[in-house]
Amino acid sequence: MEQQASLFLIKKIANKSYLKKLLKSYDKLTVSAENHNVDRRITMFLHQKNGVVDTLCLGENFGVVKNGILMNDSIEFLNLVKTGIGY
Repeated sequence: MEQQASLFLIKKIANKSYLKKLLKSYDKLTVSAENHNVDRRITMFLHQKNGVVDTLCLGENFGVVKNGILMNDSIEFLNLVKTGIGY
């Protein structure tokens, strides 16, 4: 499902192979000791099987914020997200 309204793209990803890779990388994210701002360009809602919905904000080239908490950068995770949404 893909919708585009003005400057926003909403996309639901259901490809099981892709999601498996994404979740494996997602599980490796760790909290950052640094304190810097992220130029948030991508917002992602991750709906888990247990009903929890995590909110992730990513910068175009670096920066990951998970549920309002700055995480250590993961180029692997950022690239997987960008590939999945066609960024």
